[in-house]
Order: sequence, then C-alpha cells, then structure tokens
Amino acid sequence: MSDKKENEKREDKKTVIKITNLVKEYKMFNSKKDRLLEAIIPKFQRHTTFRAMDNLNLEVKEGEVLGILGKNGAGKSTLLKMITGVVFPTSGEIKINGRISSLLELRNSI
Repeated sequence: MSDKKENEKREDKKTVIKITNLVKEYKMFNSKKDRLLEAIIPKFQRHTTFRAMDNLNLEVKEGEVLGILGKNGAGKSTLLKMITGVVFPTSGEIKINGRISSLLELRNSI
C-alpha cells in the first residue's frame, strides 16, 4: 500500500493519546537542609533545575502500538507516569481518549 493511502487511513482513525509541548522539570537540591530552607523561605532559592522531558509532541491513533526505548535517564518512565497521571507535567498538555492503566515499576530481577 502506498504511503499516501496509509496516511489517509491513519487520519481517519480516532486519536487515543495526544501529547503537545510536554515539559517536565524537577528541582534538584544538594541537601535536605537546602530543600527545607527553600520551602520555608521561597525567595531563598537553593536548587538547580533538571529537565527530564523537553517539548515532546506525540499522537497515537486507535489500533496503533507504541514502544518507548531509550537509555537510562532518557525519560521513559517519566513519560509513562505523566500519561497515567501519577506525575504531572510542568507544562504542556496530555489528552487521553479512553481508559488507561499503568504497569510501571516492573523490573527484571535477574
């Protein structure tokens, strides 16, 4: 089948996951003391920012399968946690049409 026909078929299908401009940042502290100081005195910033996800855009249509591969620290688990609502994005939007469940934190014990 030609690429044009495949694209037309894909466009006809319902979008089940749509991610737009997704960003996730974490505050990184050198010590628990720094975290406490910043919590008590917000002007007293003692953190650096780690950007785990930077401007991700993704669309999954009905019937498609998505595999997420990457090195350690690439943001795979962070993305799945945001899709399932366990963690919230710093900015951007995630739209889910349908039910979604999570099987995160399954690890190989070998």
